[in-house]
Amino acid sequence: MDILEETLKHYIDLDMYANTVIEELMEEYNLCYDECMHILLSSDYYNTKLTYSNAYSAIKESVNSFSSKLNDRMVKEAESVNNVETGFLKSVYDGILTVGAVSAAKTLFTPIDGRDTTKMFVDRTAKNILHSYDTSLRSGYIFGQSSADIKNNVDKALKQTVRGMQNGIQTAIPSYAKSTDRIVFLNNKVEVVWNATLDGNTCINCASLSGMRFRSVSEAPGVQHERCRCILTPASVAEEIPTYEEFINKLSEEDQLHILGKNRFNLWKNGDITLDKFINNGEKVLLKDLEY
Repeated sequence: MDILEETLKHYIDLDMYANTVIEELMEEYNLCYDECMHILLSSDYYNTKLTYSNAYSAIKESVNSFSSKLNDRMVKEAESVNNVETGFLKSVYDGILTVGAVSAAKTLFTPIDGRDTTKMFVDRTAKNILHSYDTSLRSGYIFGQSSADIKNNVDKALKQTVRGMQNGIQTAIPSYAKSTDRIVFLNNKVEVVWNATLDGNTCINCASLSGMRFRSVSEAPGVQHERCRCILTPASVAEEIPTYEEFINKLSEEDQLHILGKNRFNLWKNGDITLDKFINNGEKVLLKDLEY
């Protein structure tokens, strides 16, 4: 098995491990949820501002406690993955790279999804959870809804937040490893190649970067989005990676349409726009700009 294959398998294993972390943190989340619902359902109605305020304060305390546990677990995972990754790099790049210690603090300071650091992700998750309870409680107080109706509204509001939390955790685990990789590659001053997982689910941004070489990690883009499957590898060990054009041309029209979208697909198929025009500096070009 070559280095690229070993690396891809390694990241699949990390992704699977992230599922375990999600399951365990969901147990903590469910305890918080049960506690908050016990507080919410302790009154049949919220007829006064005082009953609303008391419930909100108690729920906020429970959510803050969960937020602290979520943050502590993510910090622990960053440190653990950091250690695992340096060990992995030493095993596959033995004699090729010098792999020294990498500070876990640096991986925690790096955006995990192209936007949020771990702390920002945890704070945003807690804020969204609390907001779901607060808005539903306020509506219940103003419009005289029963606590059972408030609970239903909370449940609906929490669905998207919980999905976002799970996606964030699923993204963070391999992202910690990718950050460790980048620091090691940067310290070794090596040229790197962008490796996108090219299939029907590959986004335009990631596909457009496939096979691109960068003289330094500092010149390469960061993680593009949640659940990003792309990795960087040193150019000296990377096989030829398909370009965006080669990748798209080998797909069925159904997959081409799925990735590009109807309007971009038609522009490209009719010969009006070449594929390289869809992306500018790693950002998708707006359709209104393409059509003129």
